[in-house]
Order: sequence, then structure tokens, then C-alpha cells
Amino acid sequence: MMPLMFEAHVKSTTMSHQDRSSSSPLSAKEQDSAALASLFLASSCSKIPKVGPKLLERLAGLHIYNIHDLLWHLPRSFEDRRTLIPLSRLHGFIGKTCQTELEILSVKMTPGKTSRLIIECQDAHEESMHQITLIFFKPQRHQKLQWEKHNRVRIFGEVSQYTQHGLPRLQMIHPEALFLDNGDIPLSDHLTPIYPSTQGIYQKQWRQWTQWVFDQLGKAPFSIDFIQQTGLVNSDLNLLEALKQIHQGDHIKIKDTGEQLINREHPAYQYLILTEIITHQLLWTPRIQQTESPAFQSSKEAEEKVLAALPFKMTGAQQRSLQEIYTDLAQPASMLRLLQGDVGSGKT
Repeated sequence: MMPLMFEAHVKSTTMSHQDRSSSSPLSAKEQDSAALASLFLASSCSKIPKVGPKLLERLAGLHIYNIHDLLWHLPRSFEDRRTLIPLSRLHGFIGKTCQTELEILSVKMTPGKTSRLIIECQDAHEESMHQITLIFFKPQRHQKLQWEKHNRVRIFGEVSQYTQHGLPRLQMIHPEALFLDNGDIPLSDHLTPIYPSTQGIYQKQWRQWTQWVFDQLGKAPFSIDFIQQTGLVNSDLNLLEALKQIHQGDHIKIKDTGEQLINREHPAYQYLILTEIITHQLLWTPRIQQTESPAFQSSKEAEEKVLAALPFKMTGAQQRSLQEIYTDLAQPASMLRLLQGDVGSGKT
């Protein structure tokens, strides 16, 4: 679907005013903007800052070769990082992912083949005896130095538990960390997208890359949406905005709690589904119609025999559908038709 989507977009941006059925033809400036956007989407991911040969090779392993491919590498799920859970309540979140803010008490690294970076922390906001251990396996020395430079951190990860001296202790393995020494950083008001990934590409990189792409497209507005140009979709969204809302976990504009995004019922997802269906039709209908096929003429006598053998009388809709199929069969081109009806409505 994704290559077809891009092909349809390129075609739409290169059509002349005379070719368009839109009631409001695009200005020359809008056409130039759309053409530039198309060229940008077709360009290599090497345009993205800090994406070098190794990352390009890893992206190719996911069949991502250009910026268009990157935008269509959609999140597989979303995480809710809009709230903080006090450390004193984390015992009720064993096996779940959550977010909390901590004060760093100690940092040490154990040597050997299975080296570990171990950080002991306590709650950054509550005075309590509760502590948690953060563990990173096979760390680099610069990671230890980084943790030693900071006092406060916001972490997100899965809470687990281990036993020490017969007592249960909280821990997180490889949590994501955001250091807060320079002041409080506002919590996100969006869901955080989680991408299908591969070794050597981190979630933070996916989010940074897509944000950079949207920033670039914002400088030269992606002013054309070929789906809207067809007049087949009545929506306040456009293709860029739909992709942006999904990549940024944006549920705010429809006053959703986030469930619609998580369940893929968000209007942005619905727009992409419609886009895929319409794109498929726009691209394949002309190709099929140009494919030669034997023309068949129906036999009135044979038709009457078949209809007489039916154990029911055909409805008006069934008769109309049948005549449309006969018309298609009589054409010297392949037929592309969907016969839709409820179960038991007589399609067969």
C-alpha cells in the first residue's frame, strides 16, 4: 500500500489544472509546494541529522529507504506518560510500565562479562523509606559518568521485584531516563508512540526522526492532499495531519482519553484506512480497464432458465446488480466490481 500511496501522491502533484476535477484549482504556488514536498518525501533518510551508513543499513532491514517510508512506519502501540506514580505506590504496579521521579542516591558499576550499572534511588517528592534499584546490563563507562553528574531523574519502565535479605525490593531494568537537574520538565500531554524496531535503533530516535520530518514539511506546507482532491472524503483532516497525530500520539484535538488511539479508532487512523482504499481504487481501476478481456454477451434464454430455478423472487436491488454485472461482462476490458450485501441477501 505504501508505494502505491506515494505513486498516487506524485501523480496528483504533477497533474495540470485542466486534469483536475476540483472546483477550486490549485495555484501555481500550491503546486510548487506540493511538488517540493513530494521530492522531499522521496529523498533518502540520509537527509535526517545523525543518520549515517550504519543506521541506513538498519533502516533498510525494515524496508525503510526514504522519508516517505519512514512516515508510514507507524507506531505499533502507545504508552501513557502523562502522569507520575509516587514510589510508595509502585508495589501495586509490579509487571506494569509506569513513570516516576527519583532522587539518585548512589551509582556503581560491577565488573566482568556480565557488568551492570546499578543506581539506587528514592522518591524525589516524598520523604519515605521506599527505594528502587535501576539496572543497566553491559553499560559503557560514559553512562556511569552521566548518572554520577545528576541528582534527579524521571524514569519510565516496567516495575519488577526481587528479594534482598528476605525483603522485597523494587527494580526497573533498562528504564528510559530524563534528567531533571536543570528544573522541572512538563509532563507530556500526549501518548508516547512505540515503534516496531530493530537492534541498534532506539525508540527515542524514531520519535526524533519523525519530528524532524514534520518540522521540515511545516516549513514548506504540504498543501495538497490527493484524497481530499477527489471529494470522496468529508474530513477536517488531511494526510499530513493524520500521520502527524498518530506519530505524536495526539488525542487532544478530539478530547479523547487516549483509548481511541490505542484501539486504532482515532479519526486519524480512520482517515488512513479510507486513504488506502481510495488510493487502491484510483491506481488500479485505470490499469484494469486498460487490460483487454474477452467480451461476453448473456443469453436471454439461459438467464430466464436460471432465474426460474431460483427458490425466491429477485429483489429490485438484485436485478439491478445483475444487469450491471452483465454490462461489465459485455465490455472488452476486465471487470472490477464489489458485490456487497448482508449475509443471506442472495449474493451467491
